[in-house]
Amino acid sequence: VSEDLAPIEAKLVRLGGLVALLALIASGMVAVFAVVISRRVVQPLRHLGAAAAEIRAGRSAQIPLRGTGDEADELAGHLENAFGRLEAALQRQARFTSDASHELRNPITAIRSSAEVALHRERTPEEYRSFLQEIRETAERMGSVVEALLMLARVDAGRGGTPFHSVDLTAIARDAAEDAPEGARRVR
Repeated sequence: VSEDLAPIEAKLVRLGGLVALLALIASGMVAVFAVVISRRVVQPLRHLGAAAAEIRAGRSAQIPLRGTGDEADELAGHLENAFGRLEAALQRQARFTSDASHELRNPITAIRSSAEVALHRERTPEEYRSFLQEIRETAERMGSVVEALLMLARVDAGRGGTPFHSVDLTAIARDAAEDAPEGARRVR
């Protein structure tokens, strides 16, 4: 029994071409599907990255939450919490810097005023001694403020080593009132 295999081989060649074409089409569809899915998965992370970059640049940005409860939303929640704490810390630091500047400005003004009054006209040695004593006391208070600032900087850096303890704020207020110039002793 013999039969010519040429028509079967021709059909196999056409079938092989068709299979190759279908494999190429399937590969293209898989590639397009993979790109679409990966973009859909990565897009929330890109939005998170863009919001983080805005915040890093000092601009206000809202961390995008999609409300799906997936890993991207969980990450967004963690970032929102971290950036919120960072912003609060920066606001505390700005307030602290402002308060510290004010606390140092007052003693410097007092020193400058005492020196200007002392130099305005000739004085007796006792009067000069009184002005110098006032300048020294003010400089000591200013030194205390600077020491407190340095201690706070060490505590912030984790190198404090100084234990916290209770403080009598009434006594501190009383001392501050006693240091106030004459006529300004009324303190609330």
